[in-house]
Amino acid sequence: MFGRVRQQDQGLAYLTVVTYGRTGSTAIQAALNALPGVVIRGENYSAIRGLREYLQAVAETADRHHAGRPDHPWYGSARLDPSAVLDDLRRHVLEFILRPSRGTRVIGFKEVRYEPGHFATYELMLDYLIFLGQLFPGLKYLMN
Repeated sequence: MFGRVRQQDQGLAYLTVVTYGRTGSTAIQAALNALPGVVIRGENYSAIRGLREYLQAVAETADRHHAGRPDHPWYGSARLDPSAVLDDLRRHVLEFILRPSRGTRVIGFKEVRYEPGHFATYELMLDYLIFLGQLFPGLKYLMN
């Protein structure tokens, strides 16, 4: 698993609503948001999905042998730090997508794009859900 939890993120708990369209997920979102300290954002067109591929590419690139030599085709890749990238992705998603307000204890989002067709295979969907758990340590999944 990549990444370290930053000090400022330790006070947050994370939750995602994994659902399909037309299932009452917006009502679930509203009910969760009625709880003090809970902010569950709405759908984001799976904006976070591409971050998994990005992190995977960085990790695979960083794993090149002898890439510290200037004449190596992967020169510089030995200095890549997938854990630092994951930490920065978490910060980015929190700051620009989830935007917790003061007093937020639980932050997250719902997404309906888990239906067949949104992922080529169930394995890819599972990989993405596992990535979300890496991105948000301690993530709780509410399956609807």
